[in-house]
Amino acid sequence: MRILRRMNLLILLTGLIGLLAACGEAAPTATVLPTASAVITGTPPSAQDMIKTARREIAGAVALYKSGQTDAAYEAAATVYLNRFESLEADLNKADKTTVPAIEADFKALRDDIKAGKPQADIDTIATRLDAALGRAADLLAH
Repeated sequence: MRILRRMNLLILLTGLIGLLAACGEAAPTATVLPTASAVITGTPPSAQDMIKTARREIAGAVALYKSGQTDAAYEAAATVYLNRFESLEADLNKADKTTVPAIEADFKALRDDIKAGKPQADIDTIATRLDAALGRAADLLAH
């Protein structure tokens, strides 16, 4: 019964996102939505899943900025850090003490440049650098 309730919740959330997209609203790229397996099993997502989702959501924040939705882009970038990366910091610090400060600096630079209305090329550069850093973090956590 519990699994059925969780599946219904996932279906409802997916439908809501689809409805927002059909109405021309931006889908909530930074909303914390659990993976289907997390809903069914009740287990939290793995570090690899969190990083994969963070990378996708950063791309979503960049797309929001490109479409002129600066406030939404800023919120999305901030939410990705808080909901996807922050919980991984302790494990990353155990693996390599330089990774977390570098990624934090890139997240801050992304938020600051979005807020300042910097050119799209600047935002793209930071997002590319952040994506690469998150890829390295995924490698560190895989071992």
